[in-house]
Amino acid sequence: MMGLSQSHLRAARRRGVTLLELLVVVTLMGTLSTVVVTRYGRDIFGDIGARSDAQKLWMDLQHARGVAIRNGTVVSVSFEKSSSGQYSGYKITEKSGSRQIDVYERAQFGSDIVVTSTSAAVQFTFEGHATSASTIKLKGPSRSWTLTIVPLSGSVRISET
Repeated sequence: MMGLSQSHLRAARRRGVTLLELLVVVTLMGTLSTVVVTRYGRDIFGDIGARSDAQKLWMDLQHARGVAIRNGTVVSVSFEKSSSGQYSGYKITEKSGSRQIDVYERAQFGSDIVVTSTSAAVQFTFEGHATSASTIKLKGPSRSWTLTIVPLSGSVRISET
């Protein structure tokens, strides 16, 4: 080879990553991610589930209030208990005359989430007012969210506690 020294040739060949180096890096990353997920994964995913369930319940309560105002009826969000006595989900129903209509199919809470409520149901009148004050708490492994229903305005507030 003209004008190229041995060190230049070795440097030109050494620019890429070998398969062995790539395999070592992937193995180390897999091992570290396994350690992190087993140590923190359940809590992190449980908290994300509690947060998403709290936000979904907040949106459904807002939706129920909107249906009550729009249709001029009473709309209820009823919490359902499982066989173990814990709240496992809720359903939204609308009372129109003597009939009760399901507005929304049953929603289920995550299995890692503990839900408590000051009342078994939240009702909104045709004016959008809540019939009583209610507080609903959703507790994940290390974080909790509280939904507060204000009776006079019917507004629903969500906060991390």
